[in-house]
Amino acid sequence: MASFLLFTFTTLKGLVQSYLLNIIIILCSIQVAKRLNLDDPLVLNILRSVYVASNLAIATLWAMVFASIENKNDKSEVQLSDKKGRPITTTVYKHDRSLLFNAVRKQIFGILVAVIMHFYLGLRGAMVTQSILPLKLAFQNNLVRIYVVQGDLKDNINRPYK
Repeated sequence: MASFLLFTFTTLKGLVQSYLLNIIIILCSIQVAKRLNLDDPLVLNILRSVYVASNLAIATLWAMVFASIENKNDKSEVQLSDKKGRPITTTVYKHDRSLLFNAVRKQIFGILVAVIMHFYLGLRGAMVTQSILPLKLAFQNNLVRIYVVQGDLKDNINRPYK
C-alpha cells in the first residue's frame, strides 16, 4: 500500500510539480468540505476520526523510520554545508535522526494549528485538507522513501537531500 501510494505520488510529481499538486488537493478538499454537512455531529465525528487516523498513520510512519534508523545505525560520514556554506562532517545516523525529529516537530505543530482552527476558531471544513495533505507530504519525505519503501528509489536518493 505504501509503495503504491509513493509510486502514485512520484508519478504525479513527474507530471505536475508538487506545489501544483498541493493546490489541487486543497481545492478539491475544499469542494468536498462544502458538500459535507458539518453541522451534523455524526459527520463531524467521522471527520475527526479520519483526521486522527491520518495522524496515527503518519506517527506510525515516523516510528517505522525511527526504528529503521536505529537498527541500521549507519556511522558512515557525509559532507554537508551549513547556512553560511561552511562544510560540516556528520554521520548518516545523526543527519537522518535530526531530519526525523524536525519532521516530527512539524507534525506536532500542524496538529496544534488544526486543533486551534477547529475548536477555537470553529473552522471545521479545513480538517478535510488537514487529513489529506500531511499524509501526502509524509509519503513524499525522503526518509520514508529510504527506510520504509526501500525500493529502487534507495539508490537514487543522495544526502544532502535536494
